[in-house]
This record gives sequence, C-alpha cells and structure tokens, in this order.
Amino acid sequence: MDGTLKTFDYWMNQVGLLKHKVDGGKPRRELYGDIEVLCRSAMNLDQTRGKECVVVWLDEFAQMDESILTLTNANVRETGMRSADTVYQTIITTTPRGMNHLHRRFVNYETKFDDDRMGYYHMTTVEAEDQGVARPGYVEELGYPVGSQMYRQEVLAEYVAWTGLVYRQDHKLIGPLNPLPKLVYVAGAMDVGSITPSCILVGGIDERRRIWIFKEHYEPRALLGSLCKIAGEWTSEFHVRRWSVDNDLMWKMMRNAGMNASPPNKTKDAAGFMTEYINNAVAEGKYNIDPECRGLLSERARYEYKDKTSGDEVTFLDKVKPNQDDHALDTEKYLVKLLAEHAVQSYGKEVGYVING
Repeated sequence: MDGTLKTFDYWMNQVGLLKHKVDGGKPRRELYGDIEVLCRSAMNLDQTRGKECVVVWLDEFAQMDESILTLTNANVRETGMRSADTVYQTIITTTPRGMNHLHRRFVNYETKFDDDRMGYYHMTTVEAEDQGVARPGYVEELGYPVGSQMYRQEVLAEYVAWTGLVYRQDHKLIGPLNPLPKLVYVAGAMDVGSITPSCILVGGIDERRRIWIFKEHYEPRALLGSLCKIAGEWTSEFHVRRWSVDNDLMWKMMRNAGMNASPPNKTKDAAGFMTEYINNAVAEGKYNIDPECRGLLSERARYEYKDKTSGDEVTFLDKVKPNQDDHALDTEKYLVKLLAEHAVQSYGKEVGYVING
C-alpha cells in the first residue's frame, strides 16, 4: 500500500488534482471535483467491506488473495444512493505472478470470465520504457538476466510456470584459476538441525562486490557446543564481522561468547528474494563457491521447483517441492543477505578494512 500511495500522490500532484491528504491506519485522499479516494491494504480484507464506490482499483492484484475481487466488486454495485446511469468500474493493474488466479480468471481460454464488457490489456516493461512510462535504463537497472524466468515475468509480462531446478548451476568454483581475493567484509551463517544436518557457512565480498563462499561445516546430529566452538574459531581466523543464526539458543550462546550474532530475517517471501538475488549474482559472474563446500553444492544441484503448480502459489516456498534438503541452502541465504546488506551500505563509500583470503 505504501508504494502505491506514494505513486498515486506523485501523479495527482503532477496534474494538480490533489487537494487534501489524510494518513494513518485508513488513509484517504480528497481530490478537486468532489472526489474522495479511500486507500486500503489488500492484506486486510475486512477494510474493503461496506463501501460504495464508483471505481475500485486493485494494484498488484496477482499478489492478493483471490477473494479480494469478489469483496471489492460488491463495493461498485448500485444501491439506489446514486444515479442508475452511473458507470461503475473495477480496474486491475498487476505484474503476473506465475499462472495463478489472475491467469485462470482473465487469460486462460477455458476458465476465464465470459464477459464482453471486460477489457484486457498487456504491456511489457520494455514497451513501457520505449513509451516513456518507465525512465530510460529501467529494464537494465532491474538486473534480471535476459531469458530468465524473472526476466520473462517482470520485464516481458509473461505467465511463467515455475518448474525445474531452482538454482543456476554456472557459479564459479574457487581454485587455482579463480583464487580467493582480498575480501572487504566477511560474514557467517548457521542453520541448526537436530537429526537433520546443521550447516555453518562463511563467506565474504570483495571490492567489486563479488560474493565468495569459502568455508563450510555440514554435520547431522551436531552438538550445540561443538557448533559454537567452530563458529568461535572461524570468527577469529577469518575476522567474521556478523553471524546470522537460525536458532535462538545458539545465537545467544554465540553472543555470550563475544560474537556478533543475531537471528535471520524471515519476513514474507524473504527466501524468494534472496534466491533471485543469488541467481542474479551467478548470472553476472559474481558468485563463487569453494569446491570443499560439498553440502552446499550438493543441495544446489538437486533443489527443484514443483513439476506442477496449482497456480495460486504466492511465496517461494509454495513453489518448490516439499521435503527437499535445504540445510545449506537456508544457511546460504542468511549469509548472502548479510553480504548484500553490506554491499548496499558501503556502495560509493571507501572501505577501510581488508583481509587476506
């Protein structure tokens, strides 16, 4: 809602229609011409009930629950409070998100609405840039490799079926022909299992913002004390600045031992964002893994999307096959997020700390 509201305010200011703004939990806007705009989050469906509107606009509809359309269509029904000849309308704008309910109800020939009053319009991001809707260079700034699933979805506006291997396999291996360089920042991550393997990874980022994962410990039935000891030794040996640890007891143990440890970010679809970030880095030739990181390499080579999807998948975890080994993969995402955050924070700044790989 925040991004949509800022965009709305920008354009209404540009054309001189914005008269008054009310922010807060239920923001609204007053426009010249006696127009009131109610701004609601689709994550809270109850906020959409009980209104009477001439126009409903659902932005990023593919990310919403399918029921939002049924609820908001009720808001544009005639109740006798307005003239019978008033034109009511629901407008939907969105980027495709796989072959979900958007595809099923508006695109698929066998299942879409049979309604001659409905218009369907398609524009790619390339066309938007050519027409001046998006600024010059916007497609390139998105950073999606040409031909990748995300490029087809986000740039070409195609309905992509997310199947096959999740991770690109053309990462570089650290070795004599690709030695570990000087690193400007080193971080670590840990995923703690019980019967399943626990994984520790250490990696760093160089001055060219390339990622290097160079140390792994991968052990089933590992003892917490043993994991904490390894983390402490590697903190000293490799000058690890921060740790992201998926176990409340373990990261507190590490803090008590003097390490900078904290839990990872597990907000909605954080896994999906980091997976795409990793694949983009691989495509750009900026992702390097030591061949001794056997657990990570093994999991990357086998991790797959579902062969068939229902079309209503929203998060990354909805799209992948269940019960796959992801102990090192989760650790990898936690680690890369720390490195990515440092790259963003230090972009354009001089980095004053360098270690030898």
